[in-house]
Amino acid sequence: MHRRALSLSAIIIFAGFVTMTHSFITAAQAAPALISAAENGDVAAVEQAIKTGSALETRDNRGRTALLAAVHGNHIDVAQLLIDAGADVNAMDAIDDSPYL
Repeated sequence: MHRRALSLSAIIIFAGFVTMTHSFITAAQAAPALISAAENGDVAAVEQAIKTGSALETRDNRGRTALLAAVHGNHIDVAQLLIDAGADVNAMDAIDDSPYL
């Protein structure tokens, strides 16, 4: 009986870990998708990401936020969406560039 209870506890802990890991991976994948959408000027995808609560200040491997990616691509409409949603215009990337600059 004790062994069965221990096995059940292990299964519950493992299931919680898998759920938590899946949530982390999903959130981690959403941020690069937002940055990619902003970089490509995809207004609809950026709007959807904002509605679903994507983190606006997440960075890519160059330290860019979605707003900085939009500004670098000269996607004014996407940049305005991100600013209206609260994106930081002073957030600097790895080379100290910012959307404001």
